[in-house]
Amino acid sequence: MLSYRIYSKFLIVFSLNFCYSQEFNGFDDNILYKINWPGKYVTDRLVKEQDENTLNVKTAIGESYQCFLPKKDKVNKESDTTYNGPSPLELLSPLFTKQACSYRIDTYWNYEVCHGRHVRQYHNDIEEKAQKEEEYFLGKWKMFDSLKLEEELKRLANLNHPGPTMTRKVDGVSLPYFKMNMSDGTVCDLSGRPRQTNVLYICHPQPKHNVFSVKETATCQYEVIILTYFLCTHPWYKPPIINELNIDCLPIGDSMSKPHNLKVLQSKTSKLKKQINKLTDPPNEKENFIFAASIDKNGETNIQVKIQPNKESELNFSKEDSLLTHSKTPNNEIKEYVNGDLCLYGGSGWWKYEICYNKYIRQVHKEKGKQEEIVVLGTLNIDEHIKWVSQNPQKTPKLDAFGKKRVISHFYSSGSVCQKTGDKRETEVRYKCVKDRYNEESVVLYLLEPKTCKYILTIESPSLCEIINGPMDEYGIFNI
Repeated sequence: MLSYRIYSKFLIVFSLNFCYSQEFNGFDDNILYKINWPGKYVTDRLVKEQDENTLNVKTAIGESYQCFLPKKDKVNKESDTTYNGPSPLELLSPLFTKQACSYRIDTYWNYEVCHGRHVRQYHNDIEEKAQKEEEYFLGKWKMFDSLKLEEELKRLANLNHPGPTMTRKVDGVSLPYFKMNMSDGTVCDLSGRPRQTNVLYICHPQPKHNVFSVKETATCQYEVIILTYFLCTHPWYKPPIINELNIDCLPIGDSMSKPHNLKVLQSKTSKLKKQINKLTDPPNEKENFIFAASIDKNGETNIQVKIQPNKESELNFSKEDSLLTHSKTPNNEIKEYVNGDLCLYGGSGWWKYEICYNKYIRQVHKEKGKQEEIVVLGTLNIDEHIKWVSQNPQKTPKLDAFGKKRVISHFYSSGSVCQKTGDKRETEVRYKCVKDRYNEESVVLYLLEPKTCKYILTIESPSLCEIINGPMDEYGIFNI
């Protein structure tokens, strides 16, 4: 797929001089503005409109313009209308009375949001014969909470409250939300306090009360976003109307109707588009067209086009931001890891995970200006590992039907104390040789908690096949 990267500097450099004939109220980031250059023929009409905000600007080569900004009261006209309809809690009441639930299925955990009742995190272990279900309540809702919230909404309505100011981004658009805080969940072993969840309901015309996202915002504190059309009749929660508002900029004195550098840029861009359209060969998926636009010291606009290979190292994959970790040189990385020269990272959201071979597994949360939160999920002790393999013979290295080893397990014990069980945390690390699932340049990590404070960290990669089928002792410890 042909991809474009545009690196540009300001094509027109403005020195801003405010007209203090009236107050300048600034811009709203949620509103789109379009700059027009209508020329002098409408100058007389606009100059007569003295009640508009104006702004004088000057380009890098000395051209001067007077720009007329749209009135703020026109932008906010719809928000001034009064609303006497049902409260957001009343609009959502069909979800509560029908005892409806919404679900989200992740790699290991399933999430159940029963509206007006609870948020639950659970896992069915199909490998266990008893198929025991593990669950945590992330928050519960009580009748008293409904009464308290309804009273607060009535109080705000009587005060002609303008509506919510907090938003969350959904598909790149900032949308207002209605929040219900569910508390009194399962006690958190890390903090010793009950888990709690903010359930954010956001107006969306299409989804039928879908769970858009679930994330841990702090230790055992969660945020769930629900998209529902029930809120869309309430003006507080309607998506913003994206309209382009015009900013008309008129030349002052002998300045051109449109800035010189802008004209040059538009002309060169048009020529480049025509040249690209004439290309008859299909685009190379391994190449990028890079456009660079700049202004030289003489004020002239320059445009360059370069074609360069699309290196995987430029795909901006981050080990610390995703469970799926991509490596440019996986074989070298895995060998460095097994040699103890490199640690592997994974995880998303509040916690990140770090494993250093033959050393430890840690769960880390970093926040600027605060001390790191670190929970040790296990350390490698060879004697404890040998004891664990002896007690679990199914964990000894085994060959498949083709005479190859596919999975090797290592046992990390003596982690941080689990407050819920009183025992130390421990983790089984599973190294998996996988073929045809990922490309040769992929290393995948994911961490599961099938039992309280008992973890399984799986590391998968085609590059592990050579390590797993290389020299090792009878207990699966690699002999590098």
